[in-house]
Amino acid sequence: MDFFAHQEQARRHTGLLVIYFTLGLIGLIVAIYVTAFLLFQVAPASSDETGKAIAKLPFFDWELFAGVAAATSAVVGAGSLYKSAQLAQGGEAVALMMGGRPVNVDTRDPDERKLLNVVEEMAIASGVPVPPVYLMDNEEGINAFAAGNRPTNAVIGVTRGTIRNLSRDELQGVMAHEFSHILNGDMRINTRLTGLIYGILVVSMIGYYILRSGMFVRTSNSDDRKGQGAQMAFQLFGLALFIIGYIGVFFGQLIRAAVSRQREYLADASAVQFTRNPEGIGGALKKIGALAEGSHVSEPHAPEISHMFFSTAVPQLFATHPPLADRIRRVDPNWDGKFPKIKESAPAEPETKKQKSKANPFPLPLGQEVVMGKVGTAQPQNIATAAVILAGLTENVNQAAHEPFSAQGLIYALLLHEDPAVRERQLSYLQRELSPTIYHATETLVDSVQQMPRESRLPTMEIALASLRQLSREQYIHFRDNVYNLVQADKRITLFEYVIQLFVIRCLDEQFGIRKPKPATITDPAKLEPEMVEVLSLLSYLGEENDAEAKLAFAEGGKAYGLSDGRSIMKRSECSLSSFGQALERLAEGVPPLKRKVMSACVAVIVHDHEVTLYEYELTRAIGSVLDSPLPPLSVGEVKGS
Repeated sequence: MDFFAHQEQARRHTGLLVIYFTLGLIGLIVAIYVTAFLLFQVAPASSDETGKAIAKLPFFDWELFAGVAAATSAVVGAGSLYKSAQLAQGGEAVALMMGGRPVNVDTRDPDERKLLNVVEEMAIASGVPVPPVYLMDNEEGINAFAAGNRPTNAVIGVTRGTIRNLSRDELQGVMAHEFSHILNGDMRINTRLTGLIYGILVVSMIGYYILRSGMFVRTSNSDDRKGQGAQMAFQLFGLALFIIGYIGVFFGQLIRAAVSRQREYLADASAVQFTRNPEGIGGALKKIGALAEGSHVSEPHAPEISHMFFSTAVPQLFATHPPLADRIRRVDPNWDGKFPKIKESAPAEPETKKQKSKANPFPLPLGQEVVMGKVGTAQPQNIATAAVILAGLTENVNQAAHEPFSAQGLIYALLLHEDPAVRERQLSYLQRELSPTIYHATETLVDSVQQMPRESRLPTMEIALASLRQLSREQYIHFRDNVYNLVQADKRITLFEYVIQLFVIRCLDEQFGIRKPKPATITDPAKLEPEMVEVLSLLSYLGEENDAEAKLAFAEGGKAYGLSDGRSIMKRSECSLSSFGQALERLAEGVPPLKRKVMSACVAVIVHDHEVTLYEYELTRAIGSVLDSPLPPLSVGEVKGS
């Protein structure tokens, strides 16, 4: 199953969760109604003003049922909306709820540095923005999770026991597993599931508080039999809510386990595929079995997100993860069933360039199928390329990418124009607008950036992106304005400048609340044909100087998308990057199968002449970023020129 099929399956699972939630809500309403009806039946008879006894309720009373249905729906809905709104902020909300602290991108702790290097390597290799990393310092078990609604707001959470006990290869296997969840759309399912089950849990919480309040509350006429009966009925109702709520949670856990277990097997297999090293994730799983703490997480909120973890975090009736032994045997069929003894681990050795560049990337021929096969995955050659890119960074560039203020200077340096006159105007502008510290950082990076291999610039920007997330909103807005002004310094925008805007500004706009992504709901390709014509036209002209060849490239793209007869390429003068960006945002509203068509059409255009330039591929990566369809950077040997 490929990336888009995984995404579509995840979208359908999300729809199934809504159906299950609705069925569960109906079950709750019926159970609470029956409870209320029985309590009315056993309650002491009441009388009206004339002293005549009021008749008992019939078996089905519409008014009572409507009241129960409205109240239950309101409580469960409010609880689910509250938790879903909390989690909609992105993975950071989950990480903080779990007691995680953000790992400083410029940390000098060897274990933390090892973790960040592995995460950066996996992010570059898979083409997703480098996610912030949170460390749960008080957790000695081996565990981790990926949380968020989309790749742009994902975070990685890791326990202290994970970085203390795992080797680099084992840690890479665990991170490959978590990045598989990011790429396959599992994070969104997990987030929705957490919100829905929390809404059902609220019913039980209300019952618990009714029970507690009943222990201390007494009626004003406690000797009155009716008053005592009403109080007892109230407490019985609270007990019933408590039990009914947990029955709902019971079925919620059953659903969660059914959805989660198979996706854990898939993520394990993907980790082996990504790293081509079954001993990595296999060794991590074996150490979980050998460690006294195992994968246990003691944080009180752990049961809420138990399905998000790498391994079983808390014991539950319905396990959210397959048995440990089964997972190990799937990645290591020759396992003898014995867990290795874990020695008291020494601090990790500092990462060295030799360690990071030990793998040699190998070239692949570029064609439409090959490029499409790269979408949403990380292959061993991509991981090796990422290691080489990281190893090739000069010391000052590497340090700048891992510090929020210097990272701004790094982006500014990447945007400086090759024309000395334009570059001088840009530097004069920056000197006026920046603090002396950031301006000095920009100046010192200019030479290093100019000497950097062209294919390393975009991945370096992606590393800096993680540091820029640590800016305040005010600092980011100032940085954002400076980027726009640098780009407009020569009154025109280059393709590389546009790509940086798409990657950096679009991603950070979402984090800082400036832009809210629209949900992917469009299923009809015809509705997006005008935008598709806009995108394919510009891509065709960028790849072909000859208008006749551009028309042929456009025809290839139109065929791949399935454009209607009569749709033709726009005039070169009518194409602009601004309208191109607006068209992309509209295309991002398509469902995964439709996004596959969009990406396939774009790739068909750039491979039309059988030579993909670095500029063309980077723009295609930027398109994939907008469509939440990440592409990894080209491997060494694949670059055909720029």
